[in-house]
Amino acid sequence: EFRGAWGIFGRAATIILTTEMKRSGERELFHIGSEARTNGFVRMIYPADTRSDSYLDPETWSVLSSHLEGRTGKDDNEVLTTIDYDRGLIIHEDDIEPEKSYTHPLPMDPVLDFVSAFLQMRGMPLEVGKSFPVFVQGGGKFFFGYVDVVGHEVKKSIFGRIPSFALKPRTKKATGVFAGGGGVTMWVTDDEHRLPFRVDVDVTLGTASMILDRYEAPGVALGKERRQ
Repeated sequence: EFRGAWGIFGRAATIILTTEMKRSGERELFHIGSEARTNGFVRMIYPADTRSDSYLDPETWSVLSSHLEGRTGKDDNEVLTTIDYDRGLIIHEDDIEPEKSYTHPLPMDPVLDFVSAFLQMRGMPLEVGKSFPVFVQGGGKFFFGYVDVVGHEVKKSIFGRIPSFALKPRTKKATGVFAGGGGVTMWVTDDEHRLPFRVDVDVTLGTASMILDRYEAPGVALGKERRQ
């Protein structure tokens, strides 16, 4: 569970990520769920409640489908993007604005979305100076980019001060987490957990942050107390 912070608003938003294996027919798929909502005063000026569900091939770590629903500001969302690797197609269906639906050839693979790319960093052989290519889709748009490992530092976190890698995503086109221009920094713990625990995004008025508050896994429960 992450909290979104911006300026004096320490809990401007709540973001909950969940991962699990789910069976679909005869296949076991990796499911990533994401729920996000704004809180308090921020919610008064920008109400948001969204839910996304992505299904990945657990062997290739490639997105098979991604569904987004909910409301951000004044906009409703109900979109499903399916990647047909056998036929080399992207099938994007927008139930709110059907004119934005399309079926296009897949330019390259494998495909990730922003959340799966965010979590993928846990399994990468992180080392300062390395770069990892990523091909991501969000809202039916696709972008090729890189995640650069730009530093190693002891970083303050809700769990105490911990060694961590600093990562910066970049693309030619500014969008989402992988915005261009070096305006995004993500930190991942340098330990056996390899937890992404903070993301800072430069915005017009200061910095918006996504900060890990709680992590649960079988046999592991990390909360607001310093880790042992």
